[in-house]
Amino acid sequence: MSAKGVFDGIDVDWEYPTDCSAGVKAGAEGCVPEDTANFTLLLAEFRRQLDEQGKKDGLRYQLTIASSAWPDDYTKYEWQKIHPLLDFVNVMTYGLAPPGKTRPQSALYKSASETGEFAPTLNTDYAVTRYMQEGVPANKIVMGVPFYAHGWTGVPNINNGLYQKPGALAHGSIGNGSEQYSKLKTLRGFHLFRDAETVSVSLFNPLTGVFWSFDDPTSLALKMDYVKKKNLAGVMFWELSGDDENSTLLKAIYRGLR
Repeated sequence: MSAKGVFDGIDVDWEYPTDCSAGVKAGAEGCVPEDTANFTLLLAEFRRQLDEQGKKDGLRYQLTIASSAWPDDYTKYEWQKIHPLLDFVNVMTYGLAPPGKTRPQSALYKSASETGEFAPTLNTDYAVTRYMQEGVPANKIVMGVPFYAHGWTGVPNINNGLYQKPGALAHGSIGNGSEQYSKLKTLRGFHLFRDAETVSVSLFNPLTGVFWSFDDPTSLALKMDYVKKKNLAGVMFWELSGDDENSTLLKAIYRGLR
């Protein structure tokens, strides 16, 4: 923090304490059960040093985290100890699409027709509700929205491609399974579908079997209503370069929050 006036604080993105599912080695080389407590200790030390520096500078330095929307991640945090240390929590309520099935990657609500053990939990409302049940104040919860689409290929022409077994992840300009929102309008042969129940939007090409799940101004407007209804801290997104040249998604968020 030596460059006074440049930084507002520190944002910690540890994905995620005690989560070894991404191939992280256990033991001394990777994740260990003690990381639940270690994460709390890390944040406490950051908070101590930020407050110490803030007194010298006459400023309040923020401490925030990027946090998971997957229950098997956030249920391992010590929220009663953590949230008093934080100014707000950026909940990454997108990318909620386990392998093997097409689904909304950032649904606001659950679907009554989707089956599977974790299906009812992979939505924004479930994550926000659980965070508040863990004791995190609503005014510290920042809801995440995607500026990219998540997609699959080899999708059967059933139910407009939704909740189907795909062949593979679709190849987008920003990697397998991912495409910038700005690129979607250049696609041809796709039909747009809205799911009012989950507040989600998708594109499906029945001829090529390609399916994309994303957010657009209409779905974002409904999500902004949710943010205000729940008295949340606000909205964050991943990430800015995915928006189009007219800042369509950013403007939708701005209008909605006003």
